[in-house]
Amino acid sequence: MTEILRVITYWEDGEWIAHLLEMDLVGCGESAEEAFEELKGAFEAQITFCLQHDMNPFRPAPDEVFEKWEKTQRNNLVEFVQPSHGRTVTGERSGVKFFQFTDQDRKRLNRASKFSKKEKDLAGF
Repeated sequence: MTEILRVITYWEDGEWIAHLLEMDLVGCGESAEEAFEELKGAFEAQITFCLQHDMNPFRPAPDEVFEKWEKTQRNNLVEFVQPSHGRTVTGERSGVKFFQFTDQDRKRLNRASKFSKKEKDLAGF
């Protein structure tokens, strides 16, 4: 089974944010790509921990993040239909990404080493 997960990237408080909607995980960086890469690391750590402890990793982001996603999707559609030559319609800096989480990913992460007590404490578990 493959799951498609949604990520919104946006500029906030002087840095790029990548926010995973289905799990309410966040990555930050100096670029949208750097934030996305940080988010992927947080995602793998969260999934690994939850698989090893029989926990559900999915917890949706707050409503305002979903609203931001919808607004960005609408703006992308308008930009596609009526290009503004690189300028977004609202003037906001944001985008959307998708990534897949497959059964192979799940198996690989499930085989990952157990977390240490320090890592569990840092994760709040």
